[in-house]
Amino acid sequence: ANEEELRRAGLQSLTEVKFENTINRATAVANPRQIERVVRGSVFKMDIIYNVDSGHEDEIIPDMKVLAEGLKLLHYDYLGGNGSRGYGKITFHDLNAKVVTGSVDGQIINQCNEILAV
Repeated sequence: ANEEELRRAGLQSLTEVKFENTINRATAVANPRQIERVVRGSVFKMDIIYNVDSGHEDEIIPDMKVLAEGLKLLHYDYLGGNGSRGYGKITFHDLNAKVVTGSVDGQIINQCNEILAV
C-alpha cells in the first residue's frame, strides 16, 4: 500500500535478500543460505470478511473481542519463520468494522470499532 513512498526513498525492490551462514559445530562445514524478506516499513492493506448468519447477531461482540485479542498477540509475536532474528514483526493500524451487505445495528458496529481500536 506504500510502494510509491518506498520507491521515493530510493528502494529499487520491495524485497531484500539477506545472506546468512550457519556452521555445523561437529564438522565445521559452512551452510550459507539466502532469505528473501519484505523491506522494513512496508505497509499492506488487509480485509477480513466476517459473515453473520441471521439470528446470530449476539455472537458479533464476543467474536470481535477474540479477533482483537488475537491481533494484539500477533503484534507481540511474528509472522512466518525466523522471528527470533527479528523477522516478521508487524503492527496493525486503523482497524475498523463496517457493514458490506445486509444490515447490522449501528450500535453493534460502534462497539466493534471500539474493540478494534485497542
